[in-house]
Amino acid sequence: MRNSILNQKWKFYLRSRSSTFKRTLDFVFYYFLKFDKAWVFNILIPLSFSLLSIYAYVNYSQIFSVLPPQILAFVSFTSFFVPTFFSISLLEWRNSHLLKRMKFVDVKKNDIIISFIFVSFFFSFISIAIQYFFIWIEALSFSKIYNVFTNLVNIKYYIWFWYIFANLLIITLVFLLEIVLSSFSYSQAINIIIIIVLFIVLVLFSDILIWSFSSSRSKFLTYAGYLILTKYCVYLILLTSSYTFMDKNGIQQIILDNTYTRTYIFTYSIYLCIGVSIISIAALNFLSIKMFKWKGNE
Repeated sequence: MRNSILNQKWKFYLRSRSSTFKRTLDFVFYYFLKFDKAWVFNILIPLSFSLLSIYAYVNYSQIFSVLPPQILAFVSFTSFFVPTFFSISLLEWRNSHLLKRMKFVDVKKNDIIISFIFVSFFFSFISIAIQYFFIWIEALSFSKIYNVFTNLVNIKYYIWFWYIFANLLIITLVFLLEIVLSSFSYSQAINIIIIIVLFIVLVLFSDILIWSFSSSRSKFLTYAGYLILTKYCVYLILLTSSYTFMDKNGIQQIILDNTYTRTYIFTYSIYLCIGVSIISIAALNFLSIKMFKWKGNE
């Protein structure tokens, strides 16, 4: 009898928690779906940035050829940009006391954090899909870009699953890391500066803006990368899209150094990349809940 009562209470708890999370997710999702800035910032800015940068690099780089691993990693810039937008949005919710009002209707910290991550997934993958469509349009107009895009199309289908998985890791890591570090101060201005500086550091040291065949020639960038959690996720993209996880010679698509004498190799192991990423996410999720603030002056 006692076990039956406990089971009923547990089932009721699960239903109520599921209901609370669903209401929170619905609210966050529809709020940003109707928020013009969310579309402008998360779609137009990454799209413009990627099209201009790819055009410039393909046409004016005289040293290296652009290969699929670099394109895939570069477009993942969106997975850094979008969660940064939403971490700043969560900061604004905190300072507008919206979060405090949500707390009064029994919304939990984890519900809010996971809802924001899910919405980041949604906007990131829409943005990435739109970028690849316009890269294709751009490729039809410029022969050099067309050659790059042709190589991209020839990637095996299972590599795209790895690509999606790695971007999910990046989005989650960036959002949680920014939320944790922006919880140390009560000042909104300071917290926004922290988030923006962190975003710049992550992008610069994760082989996104500084492409892998350039960063691998720098001892400083390579070894500093071991401290950058998101670099492990980006290297998961590079190692899988270059097929290095199947054949170590695939690393040449990442470093472009046949002699192995001018470069520093970050890692060959996808297991290291996955392990560090998942452990980091688990630790940051714990910290984000512990350090979560419902209002700016809490």
